[in-house]
Amino acid sequence: MTATLIAIALASTAPPAEPRPLPTPAPAVNEWVERTLASLTLREKAAQMVMPWIPGGHALSGRELRNAETLVRQHRVGGFIVGKGDLEATKNALARLQAASKVPLLIGADVEWGAGTRLVGATLFPVQMAVGATGMPSLAYEQGYATAAEARIAGFHLAFSPVADVNSNPANPVINTRSFGEDPAQVGLLVAAYIEGLQDGGMLAVAKHFPGHGDTDTDSHLRLPVIDADRTRLDQVELVPFRHAIQAGAAGIMTAHIALPRIVGRNEPATFSREIMTDLLRGELGFGGLIITDAMNMRGLTAEGASAVLRAVKAGADILLQPRNTQLSITVIVEAVRRGEISEQRIDESVRRILTAKAQLGLHEGRQTMGDLVWDDLRERNEQLAARIAERSITLVKDSPRQIPIEPEAPVLSIIYTDSRNSSRGAEFEDALRAEGRIVSTIRINASTSPAAFDDIIAAATRARGAVVVSSYAQALPWKGEIGLPPHIAEGLGKLARSRPILFVSFGDPYVLSALPDLGTYVLAWSDAPVAQRAAARALLGLAPISGRLPISIPPHYAAGHGLQREAFYGPAAPRIPWHRLVPRF
Repeated sequence: MTATLIAIALASTAPPAEPRPLPTPAPAVNEWVERTLASLTLREKAAQMVMPWIPGGHALSGRELRNAETLVRQHRVGGFIVGKGDLEATKNALARLQAASKVPLLIGADVEWGAGTRLVGATLFPVQMAVGATGMPSLAYEQGYATAAEARIAGFHLAFSPVADVNSNPANPVINTRSFGEDPAQVGLLVAAYIEGLQDGGMLAVAKHFPGHGDTDTDSHLRLPVIDADRTRLDQVELVPFRHAIQAGAAGIMTAHIALPRIVGRNEPATFSREIMTDLLRGELGFGGLIITDAMNMRGLTAEGASAVLRAVKAGADILLQPRNTQLSITVIVEAVRRGEISEQRIDESVRRILTAKAQLGLHEGRQTMGDLVWDDLRERNEQLAARIAERSITLVKDSPRQIPIEPEAPVLSIIYTDSRNSSRGAEFEDALRAEGRIVSTIRINASTSPAAFDDIIAAATRARGAVVVSSYAQALPWKGEIGLPPHIAEGLGKLARSRPILFVSFGDPYVLSALPDLGTYVLAWSDAPVAQRAAARALLGLAPISGRLPISIPPHYAAGHGLQREAFYGPAAPRIPWHRLVPRF
């Protein structure tokens, strides 16, 4: 890893002279690929290019499992993207599907935050922007490696991560903390390290979303974002991390359903653009791996059914991810070849790449999982890694008047904001405070909380002894379509901040500070992962140092790289300073 990371760190944002090629397949791999390709009918070749979605865990049983087996036995699909579920149940169901398949299945999953993103019981890491806040490529590498080690135990092979988007737009409703940050070179460095970790750990990495989804204010799950960027801007910002991904040997790159009219001259998704997928990605950038579409059931695509399938394949896609209709997608490819609209040679090129990826994973030799690893030891080590990343990521943006660390023995009034009324987020945070002997009382608010209700909340906070901690779980999520706090919630919290000092902790969207200028103390924990909630509690109580720095700027006052640094106030290294000089009393 070291040599590559040093080379990337020294590289400029200009295109590399020679993209690092993918590993050359061994002769035995080439022989298996060519022999398998020759054995497939045209329809079976087309089916290799289709990757439908299936649920994970116990949901992948009964009718769902029988439907998946039909896709394998009758329609010969090349693999699946798997939803969330219990690890052991997922592993058993995937083993059954592999046993039913003529050609090994390639199993993919969104594991951006570790294997625990999709496997209940596996490690859930903080989001990518938390890693960005640590500024440590070594932690990106370790997280990638740990993710692969756990995911392969369940039978996953293809990681739809890392996110290589540069989050340059604070209003982005779908990327946000999924990105490593806003500096293209730093994002590229972390992307490369993460990819190397994943692939050293036995998974194939798929960098996404090409050519860059960071400067959007529209969720492509809901409609087509239009990016007003010219080629100079693309080269200087969006393409930088993807160049690093290719240099690092990424096995795959996922397309973005975004339009770039100043690049291609029309408003069509990049997924449908041969200029973007073939001329730019394959030609100029020299990428030789798998091109995988983003989910084909997203509304950012401007076409559906047969038209969407044909346009994606013509643009250069090797794998159609999560199509609306699996059988139709296969049929569309076959019929296009038979009428001469697409050549069979073009299909062979994609299938050859797919089979090569499977063989490089050892699937042709039956190595579906990494079952020789000791699960308990692996989980313990990875949980410690997740906790280390979370602790190093905690970022203190402002603290005036000084409220951190919270005064010893002080009770805590915890005000928790979640988008949904029924959310239980924040429980781990409060449990961590209570575990250290703090008395915690709770007020929950959500998007439905009325302005009138804030009068009672402000009155309660004004009367409260000790610390008032407001934690926000507003997050950027696919299909949500919006980001930030609702205006009436921001107004109410602003009134609260003007009535007395509060500690505000964001467990999601880092940009909410822009709407709350009167906050005196603002802490970023980046995600609602349990390890992040525990790390935030320890930081607020002075049990752990605070060392994170902003990987993004927060308009209008805080630039990337900013972060107040604090030592721990308990333990052997704790400073011997009277508490009355550190913490205001109420």
